[in-house]
Amino acid sequence: MIKVGNPSFRKEIENQCLKQENGDYMISIQSLFKGEGSNLFNSSERDRINEILKPYDGSANGELFSIYIPGLEKIDKKYPLRTPKDIFPNNTAEISLQEVQNTGEAVGSVGVIIGAEPEPGVPLPPTHSYPGYIVDPFNNIIFYQYITEAFSWHNDVWIFGFQEILPPEAERIADLDLADPFGGIEQNRVPGEMERAGFMQVRNGKLGDIRPFIHGKLSMRIVIINGFGAVISDLSFGKLRRWRFMSEKWVDYDFNVGAWNLQNFGNYHIETWIDVRGGETISQTISQPPANGMPGFSTTITKTNKSADLGKGMVQFSDPKSTIYNSMSFMNFRRK
Repeated sequence: MIKVGNPSFRKEIENQCLKQENGDYMISIQSLFKGEGSNLFNSSERDRINEILKPYDGSANGELFSIYIPGLEKIDKKYPLRTPKDIFPNNTAEISLQEVQNTGEAVGSVGVIIGAEPEPGVPLPPTHSYPGYIVDPFNNIIFYQYITEAFSWHNDVWIFGFQEILPPEAERIADLDLADPFGGIEQNRVPGEMERAGFMQVRNGKLGDIRPFIHGKLSMRIVIINGFGAVISDLSFGKLRRWRFMSEKWVDYDFNVGAWNLQNFGNYHIETWIDVRGGETISQTISQPPANGMPGFSTTITKTNKSADLGKGMVQFSDPKSTIYNSMSFMNFRRK
């Protein structure tokens, strides 16, 4: 961590994170030792880091200790932003050690260590913020301030924590574009026509509730169950940058559910959204009491124990396609 203030070291770590080997702007320390970044550490430094990380070997479902740089998504030339870059108002000061100690020297980065606690006497953090630390000129790691997502957007913030191991379909970079805001289409369904889904919106201020910014991109999954209790769609879409979900933008994963024949699908669907996280595989039961003339059911799916269940909504065949379903805590969805 002492090397973070070295410009060449910082640039090389940024380059490694921009490769997004796991679909996000992060790189594991073990990958640095083995890949192009192996020249960043001498043998004694590697030995010391391995010694520090040894107690964690094999823990946390094989997750690897990693560096994650959230601000890289705004400068990624491979995936340039299509909206103005002032997603967050530029009201956060650049990191300066002068605020902590009158030395006239600037600190290169602020680190957020997942699970770390601030020094005694520091007030409780604001919502969705985490203790941030800097390295002073005397190589001491000291508390700087609580770090918010807005601060991480404008400043050189590094997150030190464990890289989740996700299923391959959830760990890839999602290949979709941002949907334009829709105009309500007051269109009724016709039996047998194709039904398209995957249109969702994170409510203002709720992105951190779905996934804290220290854990990176969202990797969404949708499960659709027909009125008879059968799973008719179960898709993981891969990782998508956080800015695409900000300011209540509508994100369009756009996929074909199938032809809605009442005799096959029933007269409603139950739609469930999940933010895919790491962890152990567990079972989850989705239950629905009798409704709309259809029998009740309990359907079991599998997911990981750290994944965030975002709730469910009922899509009735008789609903206009412009209907916005807002029964979930943090998001809305609709059909198209």
